[in-house]
Amino acid sequence: MTVIALTPGCPAGIGPELFPLALQKANIASSTAFIWCGSVILFEKHASHWGVKVSRQKRNFSIAGKQGVIQITATLNDDEDPALEVTPGQPDPEALLSQKNALLKAIDLAKNNQVQAIVTGPVRKSALLNIGGASSFPGQTELLHHYLPLDKDPPLMCFSGYDFLLGLATIHAPLKQVSNLLTTKHLQNCLTRLNQAAAVFFHLDPTQIRLAVLGLNPHAGEDGLIGDEEITIIKPAIIELQKTGMRIDGPLPADGFFGNLSHTNKDKLPHAVLAMYHDQGLIPYKLLGQGNVTNITFGLTIPRTSPAHGTADDIAGQYSASPDSLVAAIELANRLVIP
Repeated sequence: MTVIALTPGCPAGIGPELFPLALQKANIASSTAFIWCGSVILFEKHASHWGVKVSRQKRNFSIAGKQGVIQITATLNDDEDPALEVTPGQPDPEALLSQKNALLKAIDLAKNNQVQAIVTGPVRKSALLNIGGASSFPGQTELLHHYLPLDKDPPLMCFSGYDFLLGLATIHAPLKQVSNLLTTKHLQNCLTRLNQAAAVFFHLDPTQIRLAVLGLNPHAGEDGLIGDEEITIIKPAIIELQKTGMRIDGPLPADGFFGNLSHTNKDKLPHAVLAMYHDQGLIPYKLLGQGNVTNITFGLTIPRTSPAHGTADDIAGQYSASPDSLVAAIELANRLVIP
């Protein structure tokens, strides 16, 4: 049986309110079970709003799913359940602590081989302060990789939801730091991991994967007239990997690549694209994915997925948020688990 850990995210955000509905809508077989790293009382409250019936026996509860009954085990006993009273969109210290505890519990379950994947709800960055002696982690991706690294190389943040995967060479980095973070070795690591990720995702041999790499500067540097990172850093990384047999195109002007997609035959598209920084790739990709984009972390000991949205404070508590991205994250985590 596959077991997946679920972390609800910030209690004052939309994550906890979407999980009951997303689980009900997800196309998950009854051979998959879940561990809920959060408040069952809060889960029941949101489930009741959606009309999702919860059958509960202490820490074990279940709901009706698309393919049968979904079994869920809570990590908290009734006397440990904080039953948080939060104002939607306004986190407090207890809400921040619950997010941190949920993530650390999921990490502990993964370390002890009790779960085969993790699906994380959106958290607040302030919940990631002062964990394990570290002053802070920029995001959940970095936190999870700190405790669950597959190897010594940095994790790769990927996104699915369109015809190709999107990978990010830098993750939660300020824009002014991006150029300094890009090195030929780092890009080689990113592209190697992206090639492996695409092979797993598309069920292909790694030698069949086609990759595209976006340039950092406008017009991919215009032959050095608008920045030289393409010449000094990005192109050398591509050439070295091409020598190993990897199929890589680039560096390509980002605006031209995304702008020409509507005129590109599907069978000519790359399997995966590496963007140099967060917004360069994610703004167009989220538009292309139309709400179904899922965040995937490659480079962990187990698959981790997450909806590609934040806590959405402006609509938290209104029950108007779409569950589609979370549904996709749950289904993808289940699909990525190796039998």
